[in-house]
Amino acid sequence: MADVLAVRNEYRMENWSALIQECRASGLSNREFCRQHGISEKSFYYWLRKLRDQAAEASKSHLIKLELTPTEE
Repeated sequence: MADVLAVRNEYRMENWSALIQECRASGLSNREFCRQHGISEKSFYYWLRKLRDQAAEASKSHLIKLELTPTEE
């Protein structure tokens, strides 16, 4: 069952990602884009937040810890 849910969630993420990119490219406000496409603004912002959170988590795993060494003056 977990596999089915993971596939469903990935599918939804891909669809919403494409929809949000389309909104950005349209030049319309988020509100107007949602109205024209029959999308709930609440759903739009929910998935926008989810995608941003996922991107933030992914970027955390790519961070490299830098250690500063004292320099002689």
